[in-house]
Amino acid sequence: MHEVKATVLSDAPTFPTWAHPAAYYSGSDLYMCFETHEDDVYSVVFFGGVIEYRIQPLTDESIWKHQYFAAGLKSYEFHLLTNSPLAKPWPSSEHWVITFKDEIHDVVAKSFAVISTELRSSSTKEAIQISISTEPASET
Repeated sequence: MHEVKATVLSDAPTFPTWAHPAAYYSGSDLYMCFETHEDDVYSVVFFGGVIEYRIQPLTDESIWKHQYFAAGLKSYEFHLLTNSPLAKPWPSSEHWVITFKDEIHDVVAKSFAVISTELRSSSTKEAIQISISTEPASET
């Protein structure tokens, strides 16, 4: 069996330590939005063909309790886990872990895309609504 390894995604958006994500799950697709380092500017990412989505109440101080911490998880980062047992049963799926200050998001899905890193909006809710109206839904 291969060891699980966490790789920080270099093309994923960065976010401040105080960022709190908002998410919208459509039944197959997930939009996640969070603040950037600038007021009223947001980043939005998209996960298509979601198989599993969980939010764990692990903080930057308790990240070591995450089951894949030893794989190389770091605080305030987007990670792609290779050889994850959560993704293994699902062909063409991958496991992402996003570590925020007060929670960790685990997503097993078919695809991941950065929609925007500089979306001007009055709120995370509005940023997600704008993203949904401009992005095609996945076909999975």
